[in-house]
Amino acid sequence: MVLHVTILAGGFLIAILGTPVAALGLLVVSKTAIDVRAHLKEHRKAERRLDEASANDWSAWTETNR
Repeated sequence: MVLHVTILAGGFLIAILGTPVAALGLLVVSKTAIDVRAHLKEHRKAERRLDEASANDWSAWTETNR
């Protein structure tokens, strides 16, 4: 969906400005923004899993060492 919108918006920029440089810039900026957002989301999910695992490990350790 995002790629479709980018291609359409790039087409309009080419028609208005008469040069494909603006379309290329739009594609690069939107792709970078989407990649950064996905990267941060993935790291937040991994951090939550790590926090849960370490909390579970601590609970198990304290129960066995009483």
